[in-house]
Amino acid sequence: LHTRNKPSGTYTGNGDATIRTINIGGIGDVCYIWSSNKGYSAIVDHDGALIYGLETVKHVKPQVVNFRNGILTIISNDPGLNYNGTTYTYQVL
Repeated sequence: LHTRNKPSGTYTGNGDATIRTINIGGIGDVCYIWSSNKGYSAIVDHDGALIYGLETVKHVKPQVVNFRNGILTIISNDPGLNYNGTTYTYQVL
């Protein structure tokens, strides 16, 4: 597959727990997200996310975060996904 089918990019967290959608595109079913904020990373799919950071792993429900049809939807201010002012890098897998 060409990289155009597996896009990558960045977004900046706004710290707001209201709905936020980011049109990433791509044909993959999984989006990997990482940040410089204390080493957080997340694996997001249609069933929610696994967020890794600070020596912990947690599952976040799909009502809070999901990646479906190229759209990343976040309804959280979790530091692994949307901490105010933090740059997050993503890659569709």
